[in-house]
Amino acid sequence: MSRVVQTELFEGAVADAASFNATLTSWNAATAAGQISSDNVTEEGLDLRVFSLGAIKKTFAATDRFAAGALDFFTAFNTSSAVFVPVVIGSTATVGPFNMSFSNRQLRVRASLLIRMSLLDAAQIGSVRLAQSSDNVTFVGLPFTQREFMRRNTLTPYNAASIEQSCTISTVVSSVSATTYLRLEARVAGGINFQVVNVAMYGEVFNK
Repeated sequence: MSRVVQTELFEGAVADAASFNATLTSWNAATAAGQISSDNVTEEGLDLRVFSLGAIKKTFAATDRFAAGALDFFTAFNTSSAVFVPVVIGSTATVGPFNMSFSNRQLRVRASLLIRMSLLDAAQIGSVRLAQSSDNVTFVGLPFTQREFMRRNTLTPYNAASIEQSCTISTVVSSVSATTYLRLEARVAGGINFQVVNVAMYGEVFNK
């Protein structure tokens, strides 16, 4: 390991050429034979150059979030499907891809939305959930994210109007895929009209 000595000047001292040359000589002696080594470098310094290419990602890039659907009818998602289908409001409510191929990473996803259900019997249920994919084509539902809505029994104030309720889904996803996608899905039992509006969804990747 090389050591460079800075020859300092103090108040009252003469700033002669020898003082400056002493520092220059020290630097020349350290570097002349390639004597600067890894011991002279701050290896654990958080400098941009020590990170892998693409490791630093802008917070909330275009693929990290989805927001669509105002309160009026024309920007809502409507379905009467008895199986889960993707929520589409202008475009599919999807976030990703996220690189989750590292074991120390977690993907935190949050989705907020408003659901509406028209007049229906108490036995009819509307559901929303998040689904996961590695190719943005084949999605598998995440059961612990499923939220269900059912109209109350008849002869209540809800009997005279449609149901309108807000919902938030928040979860942590661990995956082995370098291209992990999450999307919002909905279904309804009984063939009624089920609306999803005011969707805001985003994902963040954290290193544990």
